[in-house]
Amino acid sequence: MSGKTFRMAMFLWLICLYVTAGWADFRSLVILHTNDLHDHVRPDYDGRGGLPYMAGYIARERAGRTDVLLLDAGDVMEKGDLVAHLTQSKFTYELLGRLNYDAVTVGNHDFAYGWPHLRACLDLLQGAHVVCANLLDDQGQPLTAPSAVLEKNRIRVAIIGLITDTDDAKVLPWTKTVTALQQEVERLKSRSDVLVVLAHLGKRECLILAEACPDVHLFVGGHAHEVLLEPVKADSGAWIVQAGSYGEYVGRVELEVDPESRKVLLKSAELVPMDHDKIQPDEAMLAAIRERENQVCPEASEVLGRSETGMGVGQLARLAARAFARKGKADIGCCHTGLIFRDSLPAGVVDRNAVFRTGGQRGEKLVSAQLRGQVLRNYQAYLLKTKKGLTAMATAEGDIAADRLDANRGYRVVMPEREWNSRFLRVLDQAVQPEPVEITFTDALAEELVTELDSR
Repeated sequence: MSGKTFRMAMFLWLICLYVTAGWADFRSLVILHTNDLHDHVRPDYDGRGGLPYMAGYIARERAGRTDVLLLDAGDVMEKGDLVAHLTQSKFTYELLGRLNYDAVTVGNHDFAYGWPHLRACLDLLQGAHVVCANLLDDQGQPLTAPSAVLEKNRIRVAIIGLITDTDDAKVLPWTKTVTALQQEVERLKSRSDVLVVLAHLGKRECLILAEACPDVHLFVGGHAHEVLLEPVKADSGAWIVQAGSYGEYVGRVELEVDPESRKVLLKSAELVPMDHDKIQPDEAMLAAIRERENQVCPEASEVLGRSETGMGVGQLARLAARAFARKGKADIGCCHTGLIFRDSLPAGVVDRNAVFRTGGQRGEKLVSAQLRGQVLRNYQAYLLKTKKGLTAMATAEGDIAADRLDANRGYRVVMPEREWNSRFLRVLDQAVQPEPVEITFTDALAEELVTELDSR
């Protein structure tokens, strides 16, 4: 072989070596993620959201693929439909069990009925891994597995769970939460190709965690109900995503991963709106919801009327206060706007379930007591001074201002038990034991709404 031929052969060999070394065996990984579903099992009134549409979209994404992971970042319970509330969210978990989640973490609202109930609900998720690294039992031991390593498309994905602080469960303080995550990341980084933190935490907290744990590739957030239409990139290179709330969106992240070099590239990340006119729902799930409603709360679908413009929470609170006075046979009804109401009333056909969604969970139980006018004046003044919102006050005929009340007169007053315990007790100058009222928030407001809607 001549020197020239040899040099040419070596050159070609080096070129091949360079190309081979630079050629990565990238594999695809699709992560679908949800968070803060909050018992919104029904199709939503605004034409977007609801578990049947989520189910239809997820099935479409999985069709013919073996690289899809489905994750949830917590807060399945509370704030939603009547059928979910009356089953203490068990029905919601039954429906989610049909979706075959790969891994979930828990949120603060998921402890609404205690850990034993939550554990039984989580068991309905058809074998999904439940992960949370900063949640403790009564003995200070981890309440769930801190993490799980799953394999999809020959990619090892480590998923670590975290929850925000809450009075309803034992959660590590923030500094110890950061340490727990760092330790779990260190333990798992050599055993996985992709590190994902499934965090019931907002964007701000995830950015702090990304700085403390630079080996993490992706944070799937929750709790803050943030609609991150585009992923947020941390200085560490990690990506942060979150899919709003109530099942109005399903997040979709597509990664390209080279297990050899551990390179992880973000190909795309988006929130897919669960628009009813674009997604085919899961018809079997729709039928299951109708069937369970017929068993548990057939009144949920009772049509009360039609609202052309919808109603805001301020107007609803005034109607509720009037309804409490009328239905409770009281002189005055009170209903705190921010404390009781979670949602406004949508435009269109109004059914009893829509009324329940506005404030039926927080305001469900009503109480009655005999109170002096001065105490009610003091209550309104306290709310103003402490900036704790306002309570609507009304007689059966309409609104009444606190300063119009006779300070020395006794009034029979009806208000939600939650408002009594969380706000009103702070101004009482003597012990008063309220009495339960047989009517519920939803029954009272629904009846008042029928009259209101008919008059429009």
